[in-house]
Amino acid sequence: MRPKKLFKNQELQDQIDEKGFVTVPFLDETELEELRSYYKEIHPNGAPEKIEGIHMTTWCKDYDYKKKVSDRLADIYKKPCEAVFEDFRTLNNVFIVKDSGETPFKVHQDWNVVDEKENFAINVWIPLYDITAHEGGLWVVEGSHKIDRHVRGSAYLFPDYSEFLGELEEAATSVSLKAGEAIIFYLNIIHGSPPNHGETERIATCFSVIPKEAPLTIYFQKQAGDSLEVHEPEDDFMFHYTHLRTETFEHAPTDDPVNVLDSFENKPISRSDVSSFLKKETRRSPWWKFF
Repeated sequence: MRPKKLFKNQELQDQIDEKGFVTVPFLDETELEELRSYYKEIHPNGAPEKIEGIHMTTWCKDYDYKKKVSDRLADIYKKPCEAVFEDFRTLNNVFIVKDSGETPFKVHQDWNVVDEKENFAINVWIPLYDITAHEGGLWVVEGSHKIDRHVRGSAYLFPDYSEFLGELEEAATSVSLKAGEAIIFYLNIIHGSPPNHGETERIATCFSVIPKEAPLTIYFQKQAGDSLEVHEPEDDFMFHYTHLRTETFEHAPTDDPVNVLDSFENKPISRSDVSSFLKKETRRSPWWKFF
């Protein structure tokens, strides 16, 4: 049975169910300074292994580095998480760093990490310094978590919204946050971020929250016509990939799926899927052309 909520505060649960996201104060000054200090300690020469000007902990090759970051972030998050959530666990604790310059992150929905018809899954995204759209702050398309796309994963299973990129960006809500505040959003909400036009790199941290007893659920289907595999890997499975963004196209997260289903048809995103979230008159974003 799907749990009724993850938030202790029912008002926050109601807001995220309706809009797909909420913003809350999250880290206190001590926790924020601890996070900033740790970022500098673990990255004395800046964040490593950036792809197109963006660093994400899970994209790095070194398992020990990824595990060290994840464990330390979990320690810092523990107290604020316990104040906000109930009957939960966290996973995929990462830093996300965006260089100054033309560094947009195209519109997308994240993979499933649970069976969304049975369980919740949310992301918590926190900037280490004050952030607006100018610095490449997060933006989300309000209500788009209600799109009926509950099988998502890498490669063939990744929903492609690129045809509507400019229109979705125009319709998106740009979320400005103070350092230590959090935007909390369902993994299936359409989200992304514009380029960082600030003078310094944009540093944020992010993690996922799921019900305490929910199995991690990852779907894998390499191509059209293949069977749809359902896997329940360990919570840190993503850290075991050396090249996450390419290896997940070819290799399932475990050797033994818990279920094998008929082939899933990942139908192309149509205008009818997104029309209710678009403005009646839209203009192309100046950065849509990068994708």
